Amino acid sequence: MNVIIRLIIIIIAINCGPPRPTSDKQEPKFNQEMNIPTETLVNNLNSIEWNIRAEAAIALGSRGYKNAIPKLKNLLVEDKNPIVKASVATALGELKDTSSTIEIGKLFSNPEIAKDSLIDALSRMGDSRGAIYVIPFLDSEIHTERLQAVEALVNMRAASSSKEIIARANKNTDIDKAKTYAMVIGKLALKDGENYLLNLIQKAETGPTLAATILALGRIKSKKASPLLPRFISGDFDKGRENSVEALIMIQDKSILPIVFNDIENTNSEIKYLAAKVITGIPDKSSGEKALSILKSDKKQLYGVASYILGRLKYETARLRIEEVVKDKSLIERDIIAESLGWIGNKDSANVLIEVLNEKEGVARYGAAWSLGMLQNPIAIEALMEATKSSDGKLAILSIESLGHFNDEKVLDFLFQSIEKNKAIALYAIPSMGNSSSPKLLKYLESLAEREEPEIYRPAIEQIGKLKKKDSITFLVGLLKKNNTDRNKILISALNVITGEKFFTSSEWINWYNKNNN
Repeated sequence: MNVIIRLIIIIIAINCGPPRPTSDKQEPKFNQEMNIPTETLVNNLNSIEWNIRAEAAIALGSRGYKNAIPKLKNLLVEDKNPIVKASVATALGELKDTSSTIEIGKLFSNPEIAKDSLIDALSRMGDSRGAIYVIPFLDSEIHTERLQAVEALVNMRAASSSKEIIARANKNTDIDKAKTYAMVIGKLALKDGENYLLNLIQKAETGPTLAATILALGRIKSKKASPLLPRFISGDFDKGRENSVEALIMIQDKSILPIVFNDIENTNSEIKYLAAKVITGIPDKSSGEKALSILKSDKKQLYGVASYILGRLKYETARLRIEEVVKDKSLIERDIIAESLGWIGNKDSANVLIEVLNEKEGVARYGAAWSLGMLQNPIAIEALMEATKSSDGKLAILSIESLGHFNDEKVLDFLFQSIEKNKAIALYAIPSMGNSSSPKLLKYLESLAEREEPEIYRPAIEQIGKLKKKDSITFLVGLLKKNNTDRNKILISALNVITGEKFFTSSEWINWYNKNNN
């Protein structure tokens, strides 16, 4: 569970139920109002109510308000409430105040403060000096605490603590904890841990520890491990398959390609394409030559995977053969064969792909629609527009998304008009519109942002934010004044992106706008 959420839940839980007397007054209620102005939150750090102080600290950290650091540092040392201390530590970590790293580390000796909160704070801080406090938790009996320690050490870039980590790993005899050490060695790319990992891969049984070890060997780019990994691709261990593919690609050892090529003939489609992923992830001219020879052979059941390899390798020499093959309606995986032409990227393939797109049925149309967007040949625009009207929803969406690759005003007009006719496509059409450089774009998006349907105004406002045009600020603030709670959340996010300012309430944005435009 996210530590900030956990802290909030603790505060809420303590304040639920009938009021309980304190020394002279009722225990304070937790203020769950999230739209509190930043200035108010700063003042709340001085509250006599501990839960208000804790809430304010968390909120200020989340907002990145660095001006609060002096007050927060004082609370970290002086406040007597352990939840407030934990909340302040989290906030200072979020604010990257590395001058507080050691002070947060000292809090680990306080038994009243949850250790996961402190690990989280140091993780957010990202200061390698905090590693000394976190490394012991790699040996924790609590699984989630060990994983949190790994994440923290990675965020700290704690590779300088390699000796201590590996020494602990070598002393460990618990196979479950070995997974933790494999993870941290891999994620920190601790090359000194290679022998530990090679030993572990030999003795670990099928399960999480083996999966973590495979991936870790890839992350440290262990050439010694590359001969051991291909066997996992065709094995029964699903996670082992997936991780061995990633590991082999990271290691980049071309000597294993002949071994992996054997697996593309596997009858299991997943294994076949995982092997192909390794082949394309370790580019080599010989792989293109082998794949093309398959495409010219009578092994039609392999035409899909061979085309995939040729496409991802951008093997132009194979283009004409692929164009010939994709017309054969008797083949399986024609969608993948069509996609390969998009990867190769020659605009001359557009004519063949349009023919495939215009077929009455079949999955090949999906690959053709995607590839035509990749090729950006203008001759495909009309065919893609027509395909957006298909009763096949997948084909229609792929065609809409492909149209977004064309910076063409008639495409922009078409997509806008299509939303007017069918609001259900707005989620796909509006991002596609966003790729246009036409001056019409902002006007279209503003028109859509004013609509009452959330499925239209949400993506429209988000797209306006992505454009980062100062000209849209007045329009967005104007919409804020209409006080639609749902829309205002998205408007505030868009204004944050466009201006770089960090306000979190409508009133703050309106005041900021009035101040800067009078």
